[in-house]
Amino acid sequence: MSFTLTPEQEMVQKMVREFSENEIKPLAAEVDEKAEYPAELLKKLSELGLFGMLAPAKYDGAETDYVSFVVSIEELAKACASTAVKVSIHNVLACYPISKYGTEDQKEKYLRDLAVGKKIGGMGATETVSGSNFNEILTTVKKENDAFILNGRKDYVVNCLDAEVFIVSGKDSDGKISVFIVDRDMEGVIIGKKKGLMGLRAAGTASLTLDSVKVPKENLLGEEGKGEKILTDSWEKMKLAISAVAVGIAQAAFEESVNYANQRVQFGQVIGKFQAIQEKIADMAIKIEAARCLLYNLAKEIEKKRGVEKELNILKVFSSTIAVETAKASIRVYGGYGYIKDNPLERFTRDAWGTRIIATPITKLKALIAENILGYRK
Repeated sequence: MSFTLTPEQEMVQKMVREFSENEIKPLAAEVDEKAEYPAELLKKLSELGLFGMLAPAKYDGAETDYVSFVVSIEELAKACASTAVKVSIHNVLACYPISKYGTEDQKEKYLRDLAVGKKIGGMGATETVSGSNFNEILTTVKKENDAFILNGRKDYVVNCLDAEVFIVSGKDSDGKISVFIVDRDMEGVIIGKKKGLMGLRAAGTASLTLDSVKVPKENLLGEEGKGEKILTDSWEKMKLAISAVAVGIAQAAFEESVNYANQRVQFGQVIGKFQAIQEKIADMAIKIEAARCLLYNLAKEIEKKRGVEKELNILKVFSSTIAVETAKASIRVYGGYGYIKDNPLERFTRDAWGTRIIATPITKLKALIAENILGYRK
């Protein structure tokens, strides 16, 4: 199924592509090596409007459509996957739930600052034991007068080191889930040390501990005891965003291998003339194009507010698999030189593997897909 971008979407793509090539790509290797994200890049990203893509213009957001959003994330990921993940988390797991489920006061207090990048946002959803299975979270919520007391620990929280606002979930004594907006400076909020990840190293991942954090009732997001809907809705959008990251990584690796195949000479000709190399290039191109078409079309379907749970799971599995396969195939095109750490393919391979895990591991997604097909999921 083909997909054609509108002139407005092409303009967004061109803007983000040029910014990524000029501002992000030259620093990507250094950012990965240091596993730290430069404050000056965060500032430039906010000036471009990339921290408020899914926020309404009323609250200083860019209010872009979902196709423009995934196109932007893809272009960022081509230059630096850590950047694309940071921007995705901020938009989808912080701005989006406040924009859709927040009160007017919450939007004025939090969304406006988040939309312009004055504050960075994250979500404390996954836990060490339960992972992304929201029904098994151990973080507790206890109502106390006009406040809620939160106790627990969220693990692998992306943006944790930079975020000043967190969307946090907890379960009451009846097993019902509620979601809250938690400020970094609330008493009892403890930020853990940086996780030493294999890939996506500059995404600012750490643990978030809630030690009897007193959250005012005004910070309850949505209705009490009905937070699972907020988490599920936001997580579905995150699958879309991470799929865009995967497509961007795959495209970057593919372009590296194409350029090398047209430059490397063996036996008197460029290696791109050899059939074995051509087959690898063709296989990569076919799979990336298929993943991109599915990505853009599902973004359009979400824009129409259509339910695409099974299709998003398929997209996440397919795109993240393609990212890993393309990175590995590109290394084979490079031969021995592809095994050198200074080659960007090394970083692409590590980052690509991360897309298999974040926003629900693909093993779990395959089980969900099968249950949909077999009729076990209603």
